Amino acid sequence: MKYLLKRKFFTLLGKEFTIFDDKNNIVAYAKQKAFKLKEEILVYTDSTKEQVLVSIKARNVWDFGATYDIRDENNELLGAFRRMGVRSMFRDEWRILTPGDNEIGVIQEESSILALVRRLLTNLVPQKFDLRIGESDVGGFQQQFNLFRYQLEIEIDETFLDKRMAFAAAILLGAIEGRQG
Repeated sequence: MKYLLKRKFFTLLGKEFTIFDDKNNIVAYAKQKAFKLKEEILVYTDSTKEQVLVSIKARNVWDFGATYDIRDENNELLGAFRRMGVRSMFRDEWRILTPGDNEIGVIQEESSILALVRRLLTNLVPQKFDLRIGESDVGGFQQQFNLFRYQLEIEIDETFLDKRMAFAAAILLGAIEGRQG
């Protein structure tokens, strides 16, 4: 399936994310609060914020290689994402973990060369991430070039990864890696 994440251009404090399906229906909405010591983002089914889809919560107050737990609306752990701190300085990389912290996949910036260009010269080069579960390429995340708004195309094979996990990954990419662009 294909989805599109849009980050609102201007918010007073924090960031707002809306995810649309291929028919332009809202399927997820989140607002990241600014100045939180321990990151926690609630993802809702829409902008009314009546029904929680998932929560994203950092395990530690501050950690260069932070791990974020993803829980469903019943607070059941779906899995986690671990940012690979030192590796991400040169090429963004996240590990996908099961509820038991076993690694099952990776989200990795596609090109080391473009990653270095982006870090050293310009943020105008859009990011592209590959999504692999085991040895299978099951989708990815592609930033669309836009001077005024962060937009991220999401493509996933939902037989390999729950779409709620993919939405959480896209929001983390937009919140953390998206600071670069």
